[in-house]
Amino acid sequence: MKVYREVKMKVEHFELCDSIDVKLKGIGKFTATAYKVYEDGSALFIFDECITDRPMNNKSTNEGGFNQSDLRKWMNTELLRAFPAKIRTRMMDVRVNDDEDAMLLRVPTRMEMFGTDEYTDDYEAENNERLAFMDIRSNRVCMSPADEYCWYWLWNRRVVSATNFAFVAYYGLAGDYGASNSVGVRPAFRINYL
Repeated sequence: MKVYREVKMKVEHFELCDSIDVKLKGIGKFTATAYKVYEDGSALFIFDECITDRPMNNKSTNEGGFNQSDLRKWMNTELLRAFPAKIRTRMMDVRVNDDEDAMLLRVPTRMEMFGTDEYTDDYEAENNERLAFMDIRSNRVCMSPADEYCWYWLWNRRVVSATNFAFVAYYGLAGDYGASNSVGVRPAFRINYL
């Protein structure tokens, strides 16, 4: 009988669907999966679970997008310090557009999760494409630290709204929500292999 097994091993390069354990100091232990591998050997990892619930902004506004959001500030200061040094020292800039400030942590984008659809023009533009395996809804579904299905933020602000950002609903479909509401945070980060 043929079976599939997950085996822990040392590798010489990242491949799609490689998983790593990430112990966030004071938050918990999580798994992150590689959904994109770049030509330079680095990989974009996205947490399999949401690590916490937070608002995108303390005030209900989407002005400045993710780049100027309270969530981005928290992720690239407090959350970044919670990462183990062996991962933090290998992190690379993960900004979506060139006009953003450099960042080591972000949330996934709407294009990475859903690709192009009839609502794409309603959201802030980006230069990404749908990530491998995100066409499978179960890969978009995410659990909270309390082991409940949860909604989580995406990078894109809704341009036809003054308050909303895109999110993934607990059942894996797209939506948007007011920036001052607390929903899940599913971090994305890029690390080099060296």
